[in-house]
Amino acid sequence: MPNPQHAIVIGAGHNGLTCACYLARAGLKVLVLEQYHTVGGMTVTEEETLPGFWSDIHASGYQLANLSPVPHELGLLDRYELIEPEIPFSHAFPNGDIISVHRDIGKTVGDIAYYSRKDAETWRVLMKRFLAQKDAITAGMFSPPRSFPVAAADFAASPAGMEAYRFSMQSVRSWANQTLEAEATKTLFGSFATFLGTSPDDAGGAELSWLFASVLQHVGNNLVKGGMNRVTLALAEHLQAHGGEIRTNVLVEKILGNAKRATAVRLASGAEIPVGELVVSNVDPGHLVMDLLGAGMVGREIVDKMESRTRCAPIRACSSYRTVARLLRTGLSTMSRWCTAFGTDDRELE
Repeated sequence: MPNPQHAIVIGAGHNGLTCACYLARAGLKVLVLEQYHTVGGMTVTEEETLPGFWSDIHASGYQLANLSPVPHELGLLDRYELIEPEIPFSHAFPNGDIISVHRDIGKTVGDIAYYSRKDAETWRVLMKRFLAQKDAITAGMFSPPRSFPVAAADFAASPAGMEAYRFSMQSVRSWANQTLEAEATKTLFGSFATFLGTSPDDAGGAELSWLFASVLQHVGNNLVKGGMNRVTLALAEHLQAHGGEIRTNVLVEKILGNAKRATAVRLASGAEIPVGELVVSNVDPGHLVMDLLGAGMVGREIVDKMESRTRCAPIRACSSYRTVARLLRTGLSTMSRWCTAFGTDDRELE
């Protein structure tokens, strides 16, 4: 059997490649396996229409990356160019009205004031709150998640903890009706939530909507010149410069090992690749648990729980973007209650 890799990363999306880069920088021998013909995952850019016209197939906005330490730590910004639109986001209405988020907060406030002066002032307050919490929010995004007891203790220790906890669980409909005055402004925040995959009545939609609005206002919605794939190509170059290897057109069929550790991966071709330290997954959690690991490695109880949570897969993404568009056009207060079960597999988002 050949000398094992120290680490195998399954999936060459931007998260998998980022992890691989840090492992390689730490001195590990890293192999990344990707079933598609190129790296990228959710950040693939391809000629979908005509030769020479490149389209981002999935992700297109460079938003949270503006807050991430990764581009600076890995020196990626020298490998691609960012385009910074003056208007990061607009929401248009059937009657021809529009609300835009501008890089200049004064212009954003002016747009909102057309519908409600009270909501315009509320926007300023919400943005100031984000700036006050920005460092803590950013640290939380790029740190291991806190356990529930630790998070609960933090809420309990703060005078505003109960209100913060309520906000973290509140739907965007409930919060918008409580906080905003104009239907147009409520619908704007509803569109932020929908963009992030939450329905008007999903728990946590309010906080996600506020965070998205705050990031748009604070750092914009930058685009990568030439397409988002330039980011993953930059990551791939960094990994290879540190001795890492990437293989495309390779489908991992199974992670081998026992309940304590992974020892190898088996490919669809039947070949097995041994691993010395760890296997990292950058694939859909359901696929990881039910297919790649299975009951032999994680236990029947966990597999059964995962299967029960994926049974509603046929209604993913509300079955059509047309439904989402119709709901947004009606305004938040008149939306009928609806439920979605969003998958995370790239194929489900095409």
